[in-house]
Amino acid sequence: MLNTRICATCQVLEDNLRERGVLGDLEQRPPLLEFALLLMDTYVRYPTDNFDQAWFPINYCILPYAVSMSPAVRSIVERLLSWMC
Repeated sequence: MLNTRICATCQVLEDNLRERGVLGDLEQRPPLLEFALLLMDTYVRYPTDNFDQAWFPINYCILPYAVSMSPAVRSIVERLLSWMC
């Protein structure tokens, strides 16, 4: 049942990406990780209108989840970022 809901949700998101022109009409949905990153790039915008003056111009809090790394390195990165995330 959960997989059916996830598939339905992914289809709705895929359809929306096609409407926005992010995915072409004949283009296949990317593999799951690429699809997830594409969703983040499309829907999770970090405000960069003041990029030159921002203290944190990118969302560092998502780093441990967006970059492939070993569990040990992920743990270290999470601890380093814990003060602001």
